[in-house]
Amino acid sequence: MCREIAEDVDLVCGYRIGRKDGKEFASRVYNQINERLFGLHLRDANWIKLFRRDLAEGLELRSDWNRFLLPMLCYNKRVSIKDVGLNW
Repeated sequence: MCREIAEDVDLVCGYRIGRKDGKEFASRVYNQINERLFGLHLRDANWIKLFRRDLAEGLELRSDWNRFLLPMLCYNKRVSIKDVGLNW
């Protein structure tokens, strides 16, 4: 993930390779809904994310917002987002 940030990507979202927790179907449905509503294609919106510091400092966050919302907030700011596979 750090390598991707070094290549001028603003937000890196990891997706789980070899996921075996029984939530694959629910995750797939959620990610498809995300894509249809927001236009942002992510394979696992509910996992690890790495932000550039200046991007993270520029986000207006609220305590009642969930981590699912962070990529959409960044996407609306037209930042570069990359999806990378990570072993689970």
